[in-house]
Amino acid sequence: MGPCLSFLSGVLLTIVCGLVFLSAAKLLMKSPLSFISGNNCGNSTSEAQEKGCQYDVMLGSWLPPACHDRQLMEEYLAEAKWKWYTDSELKNEIPMEILRLGEHGMIYTNSSEHSDHCAYVWMKQFRATLNKKPMDDISAGYKHTHHCVGKVKNPISDSETVYGILRYGRCIAL
Repeated sequence: MGPCLSFLSGVLLTIVCGLVFLSAAKLLMKSPLSFISGNNCGNSTSEAQEKGCQYDVMLGSWLPPACHDRQLMEEYLAEAKWKWYTDSELKNEIPMEILRLGEHGMIYTNSSEHSDHCAYVWMKQFRATLNKKPMDDISAGYKHTHHCVGKVKNPISDSETVYGILRYGRCIAL
């Protein structure tokens, strides 16, 4: 093998190794959460309904059917000892049948609902992982999980009011 051929072989080997390294680096740096294409609920209640999304009362979010765990939601709602309100003073209660429509704006409740909400999210995470199902982007988010862990470590007082906003979720492939 001549010097020119050795040089070209070395250059080719360097290029191939570089491409393999870059491909591996992209894989490692890619977020473990990848959105399922076209599987979102848009930005409004009417858009969510048009897309066939379902409202999850425990998350305060419209979710695609693939990542909505209706059975789990109903279990938590059946044991609910808290209520939701339109005001931060907790005076104007929202009836459950109205809340289930998912057409509200900001809602308020007490701290026990917040604890149950976090327990619900963790159970959703476990069930989705165990059953190899997609998960909603709210439950899958590190920031939200970190927030819930903080509330378990440093609980808010029973007299504190917490609020929720209406959200429109997407499914995540685990």
